[in-house]
Amino acid sequence: MGRRQTIETTGEIMRRLLIALLLVCGNSVAGEPDGVDAVLSNFYADFNGRELDSLSNEYFYPGAHAVFGGHVTMLANQDDVRGMFSAILASLEKRGYHHSVVKDVSKVRLGDNYVVATILIDRMKLDGTKIDTVCSSYSMVKVAAGWRFLAWVPTEPLPNGRCTQ
Repeated sequence: MGRRQTIETTGEIMRRLLIALLLVCGNSVAGEPDGVDAVLSNFYADFNGRELDSLSNEYFYPGAHAVFGGHVTMLANQDDVRGMFSAILASLEKRGYHHSVVKDVSKVRLGDNYVVATILIDRMKLDGTKIDTVCSSYSMVKVAAGWRFLAWVPTEPLPNGRCTQ
């Protein structure tokens, strides 16, 4: 089996696992807007599958922000998103990265069209060895095209090993 086929097979397995995990572990809020879990699951499946076209075209609202520590990057267009994820994946692959595993999801709904989702993620090597654990928080807005990210803030877990208190 070639590398691309392995990634596609692994991507499909991860997509199914992520959907199940989001459905089981997601802290759902009564009346939560439809589609948030699916967008998050699809986003991580596309990230695991290195689907740069999907990552750059389907998830981020034009002008969204990525906040890395004290550095704020405006993602003005799809090329900016593609460039960011291309660089992130290249950096992770140098460390032996193969895929991410969602460990926990918490969501807070703020009105009918706005959600903040925070996700605890283990980044893994192909052999199952954990590289590290990170948190990613997304502010999401529902627009005519569906749910889109307005901001992405990756952070280190708190001393308690979680993303939130």
